[in-house]
Amino acid sequence: MLSDYFRQLRRTYLIEYHPKIYKELMDDGVLEAHLRHTQYRALDYFEALIEDGLSEKAAREKVLREIIALH
Repeated sequence: MLSDYFRQLRRTYLIEYHPKIYKELMDDGVLEAHLRHTQYRALDYFEALIEDGLSEKAAREKVLREIIALH
């Protein structure tokens, strides 16, 4: 499922590029809520981009840059 894909991308991004933030989110008990929130935002944005006529590939790249890879 695409939403799970976005969720995993965010988890991987945090682990690789912001391990301190990842650990803080986990230690505070809010990691799953953060991932779920990001997952839904990414999916909503992706669907809006597709409706606006972007290709699936271009929409995924835009979601990656503008939702997944934000601090």
